[in-house]
Amino acid sequence: MLEVRFSMNRIISEVMTMSALVIKAGDEPVAPEGSSLSLTVDGVETAIKAGTYNGEIVLTPARNIPVTYRGPGNEIQYNLRAAVCVEDGTFLPESSVTASTVGGTVTDTGCSDVKITSCADAFNGICVRNSEYTIDNTEIRFTGNGVNDFTGYGAAIRAGEGSKVTVNKAKIETRGCIRPAVWVGDGGEAVINDSEITAVDGVIPEDYGWRFFGKPAPDSVIMECPWMLGILGNNRATVLTGGGKATYNNCHIRAERWGALGVDGVITGGVLTANNCLLECTESGYGAFADGDVLDVFSGCTFNVASQGVILGGGSVIFKDGTVVNSRDIGVLGHDQSPNFATPSLGTLTIEKGCQFNTEGAVIQLKNVSPSIFVDGAKLCSKRGLILEAMINDDPFNVEAVKHRGYDPITGEKMPDMGYTGR
Repeated sequence: MLEVRFSMNRIISEVMTMSALVIKAGDEPVAPEGSSLSLTVDGVETAIKAGTYNGEIVLTPARNIPVTYRGPGNEIQYNLRAAVCVEDGTFLPESSVTASTVGGTVTDTGCSDVKITSCADAFNGICVRNSEYTIDNTEIRFTGNGVNDFTGYGAAIRAGEGSKVTVNKAKIETRGCIRPAVWVGDGGEAVINDSEITAVDGVIPEDYGWRFFGKPAPDSVIMECPWMLGILGNNRATVLTGGGKATYNNCHIRAERWGALGVDGVITGGVLTANNCLLECTESGYGAFADGDVLDVFSGCTFNVASQGVILGGGSVIFKDGTVVNSRDIGVLGHDQSPNFATPSLGTLTIEKGCQFNTEGAVIQLKNVSPSIFVDGAKLCSKRGLILEAMINDDPFNVEAVKHRGYDPITGEKMPDMGYTGR
């Protein structure tokens, strides 16, 4: 292997392997146009910055993986980097940082016994698009922030754009802001079996500021949970969005904060299913979310959560087959952000025979919502003696409140004085 020193910016157009590398500040190597450069040190994806590196060092220029984020009032084009990129039924080495896959095998139809480690920001593990793919016995450990968990930028496993992904016996741990272990969206489907998933919070960048607080976030992307839900955190363990379908069987999913099974921006047809899973949110946050047109189904699951078992934000939820929810606060929180208090979002909450809720606060708390609720032979236990609690939404940033404070609820920009007085 070679020892390389850069004394000026250098375009790396092909894979380079060396035993030592020195990068001076301002002289970082770059990839050709249309590609992104990644550095691995002994198989660990590492940030490219000034310093001296020793070991098995590989510089990999990989073709960009373009994805588009369409958020409220904006559209952002991203170029992802991934250890494994699979598109249209084909594994693409030219779009993959293969030096970051240690051991195992990678083919057009699946990978097995692969280990992927990253200690830098904005790196994806396995990115699958328009393909059927099976991931067996894979271990992924990420430390560092993601970029946008609405589009899976930084996720360990990303199943999008019409893919059907099966994951068996995976061990995934992520530590960083918006760095989900599993992301499913854009019509993708994923079935995750017998897997261990852990998500730990990261450190929010100093220049970050949410738009409603008077300072725009980078690209208007949210990097932490909405604290007005009564929770804290910046890393959801999993995210389902964009009409995706995700099924978790016999999995242990643990988030430090925010949420174990996140759902966000499901416009139509989303389905989240958990069978015989242990769902934990240890310090602050929920077990699962249900917004938009999503159906959450929990069969034989156990929830051990700090804040809420499930947040019902317009979707529907079914608890069945002896599911147990243990919460240090609320069992199910119904929460609405509709612009008109007279037409709150609807949904259905079903708790079937044999299920049990053990909560410190209310078993069911409704904030400005009126979902259909069906409870049949379940055991509902609240230490405060509150089975059903209804109240006006106290979220200071719901659409109506934001308008009354003089901000546009979509762009977050200050609105002309239209006589809003607040309340």
